[in-house]
Amino acid sequence: MTNSEKPSEPEFKAAAIPVFSVIRIPYKFEDETGPISKLFVVVAHQNGHVFCLKTTSQTVRYESDKNLMAGCVYYVAHEIGCFTENTAIQPENQFAIPYSHIEEMNRRDLVEVHPQLPADFRKKLQKAIDDSVVLKDPKRSRLRKLISTNT
Repeated sequence: MTNSEKPSEPEFKAAAIPVFSVIRIPYKFEDETGPISKLFVVVAHQNGHVFCLKTTSQTVRYESDKNLMAGCVYYVAHEIGCFTENTAIQPENQFAIPYSHIEEMNRRDLVEVHPQLPADFRKKLQKAIDDSVVLKDPKRSRLRKLISTNT
């Protein structure tokens, strides 16, 4: 079969990434010199952006502080297939990633879209938002609204 005969794959659209999926994508954080590939949890789609929460495998601070642990969604290594290390999903680390960036990274074959988190994730996230000692009120309110209106 030649390239012209191969069935084409459907075009990737960032807007089609399911809410509560995990994505890996290169992202340039303010304190970094260049983009680094990170895992994010998609919590909403808004105004041409995927609204995400950053994950971290640097979990010692959460594991050693019950107040911080209450304000994150925590998974032990391999509890979720894409989390090969203990992982905290951080409601305070919110990022709006433009669809255009995700689609450009996908054209470079640098995006991974993992399955949606378990059905109880929304409930766990709502509890983490409510219990967080570091999440400031404007971000807390925005996140509550986003997860209540997106399915």
